[in-house]
Amino acid sequence: MIPLVGAQDVSRVAAALMANRGVPSQSAYALVGQTPTVREMIEALGRAIGRPIRYVAITDEQWANAVKERLGPHALDHLSHLWQTFRKGEERYQATDSIFTVTGRNPQTLEQFFRENAEFFAGRTQEA
Repeated sequence: MIPLVGAQDVSRVAAALMANRGVPSQSAYALVGQTPTVREMIEALGRAIGRPIRYVAITDEQWANAVKERLGPHALDHLSHLWQTFRKGEERYQATDSIFTVTGRNPQTLEQFFRENAEFFAGRTQEA
């Protein structure tokens, strides 16, 4: 399971905390909107773009070689270690109600994000 939170949700929580004195005060808010498996993520993307996606497991080295030209060394190192942590299941993440509690809105799901950006993920971006 992979803990996810949308950038829009994070920004809404931050704005609500800065603007609303009535929000419960805590020193930290666990912002986990959902915890899908890799298979669930792939299925959500397939539904959003209207075609099935096939998952193929690759090694850490294959992934690093495929993305090293597009990521800086710090990002590559960080993401590599992050994925290793998720795969090992060292921590059990759970979705929280913090986003709803602070903003009054349900968190954005990964499938909603994919649907809102389906053209990008399907490779059909508009020409400028």
